[in-house]
Amino acid sequence: CGFYPPSYYENLTESVKYTLLQETKASGEWCSALKRSTSSNLHLGFRYFSTASGIFTSYPASSWTFPLVYTASELYPVKLPNQKIFDARRDQWFISSSSLPKDIFLVVDNSPSLDSNSWSQMQTTVSNILRYLITPADTVGLILQDGRQPPCASETMVIATTEMITAIASWFEALTVSSGSSFLPNILQTACQQMSDARNSNLSSGPQYLIFISDGIMKKFEFTCKQQPTNGFLFITLSVGNQGNILEQISCLSNGMWWNVPASTLDMFVEFSSFIRDFTRYITATEALNTTDNATSVSFLPVRPRSFNTPRSLLTVGKSIFNQKVSPARFAGVAALDVDINDIVSSFLQARASIDLSFESFILYLKGRAGGLLCHSWGKIYPKIISNSSESRFVMADNIVELEGSDLVSSGIFRRMMREYQGFASLQRHRYVQFGEKIFDDFQTMSYFWTRFPSMDFVLVSVLPGDYIKDIEDGLVLVQT
Repeated sequence: CGFYPPSYYENLTESVKYTLLQETKASGEWCSALKRSTSSNLHLGFRYFSTASGIFTSYPASSWTFPLVYTASELYPVKLPNQKIFDARRDQWFISSSSLPKDIFLVVDNSPSLDSNSWSQMQTTVSNILRYLITPADTVGLILQDGRQPPCASETMVIATTEMITAIASWFEALTVSSGSSFLPNILQTACQQMSDARNSNLSSGPQYLIFISDGIMKKFEFTCKQQPTNGFLFITLSVGNQGNILEQISCLSNGMWWNVPASTLDMFVEFSSFIRDFTRYITATEALNTTDNATSVSFLPVRPRSFNTPRSLLTVGKSIFNQKVSPARFAGVAALDVDINDIVSSFLQARASIDLSFESFILYLKGRAGGLLCHSWGKIYPKIISNSSESRFVMADNIVELEGSDLVSSGIFRRMMREYQGFASLQRHRYVQFGEKIFDDFQTMSYFWTRFPSMDFVLVSVLPGDYIKDIEDGLVLVQT
């Protein structure tokens, strides 16, 4: 639920360091103010403050060591006598109290193609998941690519008690890379089946997350996952090592979505874990709404570049949109709501301008009323290099959605009536972004772009640090859901 002081400023200038020190010294007074407000107002919940330079403190919280900084190419700790910096996200009390019940199933690549460095990073990643993401209220499962599972959780998911997590972690830490191989789609199908069995046996009831951890080196394959969309299903890949192209090589048909996030550093993983907890709360809260009116809710969740804070709501816009741009016969029998992406983009740019933050990228989530995630898209904002215009160019890639199950049958389609922007190479990044085919457009001048989905009840837009979406191989990419 927040971010800690940036430890990634190389060659930290004296002025920035001085600002950090001054704001840290002032944090004692701010903490006192939070403490006073607790005694005077019993209705207050979790509180925090943050500063422009990156200081974050929550109340209550426990202390955290101030990070090392670079000065003159040498690493040394900043000395802050009698001062404490806080990052509650690393404390077990916060991890447990900020989360709702969920299912976490880990599929770990231990194929012979892994080198020792990649396998070591995978072990660290699994350890981080068990430590920072899973709580005693969750249900957990683990399977290796060669089909092996922990003896304490063989052929089933289990309640993530402290004893069970310790047993799973100890078993995994003693493993080595497999000498054989297995057909990965079969292992993923096995994981999906065990998640379904846990749900059918009433062992679990929260959103389900299937997390595949690999170095990204494998042949293209496809697997079908027909999880029930009632409680939400999310398929995530965590890539380790130097390979980041796993999502371009794998095809999945499910009512979940794919997300690739670099997990090589603990800092990024803590942010990732916080996002999953937020996402769990969001899915669980919206399931109870079950609204019947034709309205979409647009939420923009900002994350400041170079800071690792959990996304929190910036702006929510409710709209009733009726754009009948397709023959009703084409969607006969499908109760659908048209979502005008132009309205979403317009609201996003207005929000971005109103708070004077420089969002470099964002994620767009479309979620069905029954709880299934319908689509996952990403977008970036680039400055125009045209005449003397200071406007922003909005670039977005999209995908076609073909869902199965529940009330999502027949599904909706992301219609793309966009022209390729020929001058894209002259933009600030000086390179093309490609996903399948090069599709770019200027949303500010676009005359025809729309989306149609059945049983749509909200749209969620999340902003991520642009540094983590440098290109398709290094960050977040679109996938077919």
